[in-house]
Amino acid sequence: MSSASYSRDVALLLSIMKNQKKIKDVVSRFDVSFEQKAKNFICNDEMAFDLCAMYMAQIGEEVKHLTTESKNELSKTLDTSVLYQFRNMIDHTYEKVNKIMLSAYIEKAVRAETVKAVRDRAEYCKEHKRST
Repeated sequence: MSSASYSRDVALLLSIMKNQKKIKDVVSRFDVSFEQKAKNFICNDEMAFDLCAMYMAQIGEEVKHLTTESKNELSKTLDTSVLYQFRNMIDHTYEKVNKIMLSAYIEKAVRAETVKAVRDRAEYCKEHKRST
């Protein structure tokens, strides 16, 4: 992979990290849960869900532009092809989105292991863009 590819991936991964943080901020600020049976289930709060869906669409768009190598690495914790499919549904047919499925994927996107995978990949790309 070229230095330019690593540089582009770093920028995209940093943007993904920002959107992960924004989702966490929404969950905290709106005091919503990913537990379906909870009174404060995220799908019951239209504004919180819509905000998280928008951030997920942005993540899906960013993932689309990652190198195959970075996509493959991230797919070990979060299926990147599903992210892009959700991005298309959110951007083009939002009213038809299965909110339960999307909420589960939003939760996966902000789990500690996923956040760590994105951060680790960004660090890897930073280190390797300098050495090529």
